[in-house]
Amino acid sequence: PGANASAQIVADILLHEELFLAGMDAIVSQYENESRKRVERLRAIEMVLLATTLSTLLCEGLFVFRPAVRRLRQEFERVQAAEAREASIARELTTILDSAPALIWYQDEAGRFVRVNRAAAHAFETPAPELIGHRVIDVLGTRTNSFEAADSPILNDAASTRSAHVLLTRRDASVRRLRLSKVPFMNGRPSPEGLIFIAEDITDREHLERALLHSRAEAQRKIGQDLHDDLGQTLTGVLYMTRRLEQTSRKEAPAVADSAREIVGLVKDAIQTVRNIVVGLCPLKEGARSLAPALNDIAEQTERVSGVECVFVEDIALLNLDDDQAEHAYRIAQEAVTNAIKHSGCSRIEITLSDGAEVCLLRVADDGHGVGTGRSASSGLGVRIMRRREELMA
Repeated sequence: PGANASAQIVADILLHEELFLAGMDAIVSQYENESRKRVERLRAIEMVLLATTLSTLLCEGLFVFRPAVRRLRQEFERVQAAEAREASIARELTTILDSAPALIWYQDEAGRFVRVNRAAAHAFETPAPELIGHRVIDVLGTRTNSFEAADSPILNDAASTRSAHVLLTRRDASVRRLRLSKVPFMNGRPSPEGLIFIAEDITDREHLERALLHSRAEAQRKIGQDLHDDLGQTLTGVLYMTRRLEQTSRKEAPAVADSAREIVGLVKDAIQTVRNIVVGLCPLKEGARSLAPALNDIAEQTERVSGVECVFVEDIALLNLDDDQAEHAYRIAQEAVTNAIKHSGCSRIEITLSDGAEVCLLRVADDGHGVGTGRSASSGLGVRIMRRREELMA
């Protein structure tokens, strides 16, 4: 019975095969048409999205990326121009530094060379690149230790400056004298990152100045000697002749005797004036050996003329000064005493000449209120002359 049923089903299918296949073709065609429509719809949506995306990208390129690229290009060009200007300024600065006759170099906080101009490299007898990184103190010498110790106040106070004199010993054992100033190197920072040194070689100028002062002193000594030997002797002769005229004419011509007496007084004044001029021109008749007596004369004359007590104290075993240095010391003491009388309102002045560690010490002290404060007190002509004489004594 089962076999009969299966055979009947197969017979029915075969009987309606054409109708079944036609229905299946209709169903497949319908599905194919619907799928095609969906694909076309998706393709249309895709094209719309693509167009929208392209439009968005185009708008971004026109209104966002293009201005940004333009700004970036402009910024890049500005940076390039700034770098070019900086390089040009650096070249100009190098040219200026290397053309300057002064010795100029930069050092960092540790005291090492950062930049050296041509004049400094020549003075140090070392190419500039070989100096970079080395300590300044090692090049200048240990005698500048005290000057190096003054760097801290400059680094802590950007407005301060310091100057001093240092000695530079060269390879041929010659010694050059430098007037050295240093200022803080800010480099755009709020606090200094190093120091700028500006040095002037004053060796030749000081030699010339010493020679000129020596020549002037010699000329003054010659003039003083001539005044003493010629004019002084002539006036002394006139004094004796006038005294004799006064004595011989006292009985026969009293009027002539009175006139002669007046002339004697005038000649005495003239002789004293000549003596004062001679002392002013040549205060140290025997060179450095006359320094102590000459200082004592200043004290006595000051007390006699001004009424201010002035004493000279000598406490020195060996005067280690040459004649030119001794005259500088005398002139410094003379100017210091004059300033004390004029400005300090003192009642007592003490001039002391004593032994120091390696040099003699000259000290002029008073009990007054000083010569004032501020720029005028330290920049007067007399003070500057004293300081210059002190420098020339070194």
